[in-house]
Amino acid sequence: ERCPDKTEAVSSILTTRTMAIGDEPKPNTGPDKPKEGKEKVDLKILLADDDPYVMENMGGPLKLKYSSVEAVKNGKLLMGYLLAPGNKVDFLLTDYNMPEMNGLEALRQIRAKGLKDLPVIMMSGDFDYEDIQKKAEALGAVFLRRPVDIEDLVVAIEKLRLKKR
Repeated sequence: ERCPDKTEAVSSILTTRTMAIGDEPKPNTGPDKPKEGKEKVDLKILLADDDPYVMENMGGPLKLKYSSVEAVKNGKLLMGYLLAPGNKVDFLLTDYNMPEMNGLEALRQIRAKGLKDLPVIMMSGDFDYEDIQKKAEALGAVFLRRPVDIEDLVVAIEKLRLKKR
């Protein structure tokens, strides 16, 4: 269950939402606009999650720090985006439990397609998460148990990003 106080606090801070693939772009006038003197980290993140709440409340803060955050709603769209000519992704954040193709199956396909160096963080709120965690880590992903604090997520992204260099 979601904590109403945290939901209200996050919702009051964020006034824009993450743009999903196929949405019309919105002018950069809200909290996604970088603050004066704050350079965004040049990192293109793909967020795969079927929960609009997660897309909004995780994607919004990430857009404040990183140059690009795109979103897809399931594993099938994730694979289509990654394999489309001209799409470059530096980092993948994916939920485990998604329709059409779960995050673990998408991760297997990503590795099979030769994207072995793509940093991946897989998240799950499933009660029986230990098996998912073992399988994700065996495929080179970092696993985070939900709910994920945005600051903890940024720390994990930065560790992986700096390790990749």
